[in-house]
Amino acid sequence: SQGTVAEEKKAVCEFHNHGDLKKDKTGPCTYASNDEEIRIKLANGELYRFIEEKKRKGHYIDQDGNRLDVQESGGYNLTYRWKNQRLIVMLAES
Repeated sequence: SQGTVAEEKKAVCEFHNHGDLKKDKTGPCTYASNDEEIRIKLANGELYRFIEEKKRKGHYIDQDGNRLDVQESGGYNLTYRWKNQRLIVMLAES
């Protein structure tokens, strides 16, 4: 169904910029996804929104128009990768 509101999942996020851990963006976070977008709210209140590219599965555009992709590991660890940044989302196992 279009526009379904996804439940927020609790997670821990780590944000890396040029390899450096950004402490203000690292810590408890929430993760929600539906058919249209993925929304991740960081510890400092920043909200990231990723919209999947129609033709390339696993590739996204963020809220600022930057391209990124995702690596999934075990279903609970998601690594969103920009050119110089990484956002690692560790979902609580349900």
